[in-house]
Amino acid sequence: LVFNPGNHADLSFNEIFDNYTAGLGAAVFVDEGASATLRNELIYRNETPPGLAGGGAVYVDGGEINGVQMGSEVEIVNCTIADNPVQDAYLGGNGLFVEGAST
Repeated sequence: LVFNPGNHADLSFNEIFDNYTAGLGAAVFVDEGASATLRNELIYRNETPPGLAGGGAVYVDGGEINGVQMGSEVEIVNCTIADNPVQDAYLGGNGLFVEGAST
């Protein structure tokens, strides 16, 4: 989890698997204007509950802070993102979901 403008996380050569969240982004959640770089990651079998927007593995959130739209940013380089189920995701994006003003 990375959040708030100006915060940045660099992740590399990790294996992120078998996580479950009651919310979004069971493996990586980038929120409220933060940024992250994922490099040479293996991200698999992460799960969110049925009926959410998507983003079983990686969720890049866009939201508001004090009435200002804040997009988040993630750079994904040479990563494998596989087998991240989101049952009945109403917007899709089982492996990756990028919301609103985010990139």
